[in-house]
Amino acid sequence: MPSTAPIDPAAVEARLTQLGASAVAPIEIGNIRFDYVFRELCRQNSCGFYGKNLMCPPYCGEPDGLIDKIKTYTAGILFQTIYPLEDSFDIDGWREGSKVHDDVTLKIKKYMGENYGPQYGDWVVHSNEDCKICPECMVKSGGPCRFPLLASPSLEACCIDVRALCEKHGLRYINGENTVTYDGVVFYK
Repeated sequence: MPSTAPIDPAAVEARLTQLGASAVAPIEIGNIRFDYVFRELCRQNSCGFYGKNLMCPPYCGEPDGLIDKIKTYTAGILFQTIYPLEDSFDIDGWREGSKVHDDVTLKIKKYMGENYGPQYGDWVVHSNEDCKICPECMVKSGGPCRFPLLASPSLEACCIDVRALCEKHGLRYINGENTVTYDGVVFYK
């Protein structure tokens, strides 16, 4: 049974690290820089997922609605996974790093749900890239999302400037040569 207690930011930060986050930092919602250029990059299919995932544009919601929703939260915790690469051309390493980040993000969502109730109430977790909870997104069959309490749009689909967010809150957007960094945020009230 989920707790009805308010979210304890210090406890959540500690737990994120235990669940595999490489770095965490508290954030202020007012310090988030939103930029519609990121949605334009989505529309141009720069990542290859436009129209192929329910948590990606055009299905995930209009930018203004997503931004307004994020602004209803009072604070957040930025988390990163930093994954080592053999070299800067290690495509398999990038993919493996993305999978590790997705696994960490799912663990975080499950932890939040078990301890603070269903997502989209007092909290939500957004992360980089497309949703990968299901092996095949229901968008292909025209069906609804199978896991609406676990799925969420990417930070970029919400027009969040992740580089600026990292820099504003003391985390490096790029964590050195031969690494790949993925980011996520636990937003809460």
